[in-house]
Amino acid sequence: MVPVDAESAQLLATRPQFGIPAGPWAHLAVLAAEVSRDGGLFWWHDWEQSATSLRTVERALSEGGR
Repeated sequence: MVPVDAESAQLLATRPQFGIPAGPWAHLAVLAAEVSRDGGLFWWHDWEQSATSLRTVERALSEGGR
């Protein structure tokens, strides 16, 4: 895992992934980068971990905050 620097976060925010629409993706990228700078979150680099993270995000978005 690698802490997210400002330049990487900005680049990631402009390139939606995993089928997430651009608006929500940019918001998630900003939130993740802010927490990462405080040492509380890291971007996953292995596909298994990315897949788990994607399922969690998809579930949260589909439940609409319920």
